[in-house]
Amino acid sequence: MSLLTRLTSGLVLVVFILSCGYLIWRCIFQCSGYHMKKVLYKSSNLIIQKLKEGRSRTLIVMGNGWNVSLNDNDRITKHDPIFMIPKKELKLLIGGNADYEVITAYFPFECEGIDPSAMELANYLNHNYCDYKIILLGHSKSAAQFAQALNYLERDEKKVKLIFVSPAFGGVISDDEVMSTLGLIDRIIYRLIFVPHKVNDDITKGSYFLTKVADFSKISEHKAYLIRSHISRKPFNLINTYLLHLDRKLSILGDGIVGYNEQYCEADWTQEFSVKANHSSSMPLAIREMKGLAIL
Repeated sequence: MSLLTRLTSGLVLVVFILSCGYLIWRCIFQCSGYHMKKVLYKSSNLIIQKLKEGRSRTLIVMGNGWNVSLNDNDRITKHDPIFMIPKKELKLLIGGNADYEVITAYFPFECEGIDPSAMELANYLNHNYCDYKIILLGHSKSAAQFAQALNYLERDEKKVKLIFVSPAFGGVISDDEVMSTLGLIDRIIYRLIFVPHKVNDDITKGSYFLTKVADFSKISEHKAYLIRSHISRKPFNLINTYLLHLDRKLSILGDGIVGYNEQYCEADWTQEFSVKANHSSSMPLAIREMKGLAIL
């Protein structure tokens, strides 16, 4: 092995170790104890935070599919490993002349499931934003939550627009299948990043929610935009590299978490799009595309 090859291999190893160290720190410590500001609503099934006050009568309800739990003082006690307040998405949303009011919805870890959370979200909107035009911007399992919430939302179809990004309509691979397929190191990393809980169980393929409870038929009554993502090779990026590895190892054939075909449900979609992105990066990319087309 030449000196150059050894140096290159050593550099790659150092970068990998540092990246893993950063990820572990980010997963465990960074958000713990953080005070979440402007919490509008908090229950065991739903947390709503205001991101931006708007002068127009248009409300964007954003959901990134994240789980987070708060104490009585709205300090974070538990969070998804790569959880963050969606400030990047907000910055993209408020670019230009639109003066939206923006709130974001989270799943608490103690959430009873997607359907109870969807019902509470719809009830909150019915009582507090009854005269607003609403844009539901949902990513991952939040898209399933928002689609289910349409069954409880009291709103004229002309006042609701739907934008669903990398939605988990068809479900993801079960945790048992993941654990039985991956090797030891992968299982450790996967368990560090993906924490089992009831909401994730609801979006597992063949779950009771998806087969017996979920009703996404109301999508067809609204202007509805579907953005599906599939992963691609990029210059080294820890998250993309690992999700690309998972996509191939588990034969997901999608964005590293949700299969491309599973990001679809039967509906009269106004328009469908496809983006090259992993599950983690598809939301900002989709917002840019929707802004460019004046859909947002």
